[in-house]
Amino acid sequence: MLADALDRIRDRYGIPDEATLAAGLTTELITEPVARGIARGLIRHHSGDFDAAAHLLVPRAERGIRALARAIGIAVTTPP
Repeated sequence: MLADALDRIRDRYGIPDEATLAAGLTTELITEPVARGIARGLIRHHSGDFDAAAHLLVPRAERGIRALARAIGIAVTTPP
């Protein structure tokens, strides 16, 4: 479902550059370096390099989920 949405965005607007994507993704919970990594992953997805996209996006999604959990008071642990 998410892949279909990303494909529709690409088809309608094209593939934006990394800086534009990162600027749009940067928030209080998503720092600029993390946003750049997400942007690189989205560009890889749009280019058809799905393995590299997953490699870039999955750890950043986990980081975002952990940050959100911390922000709402849920205890987050990190494996040793």
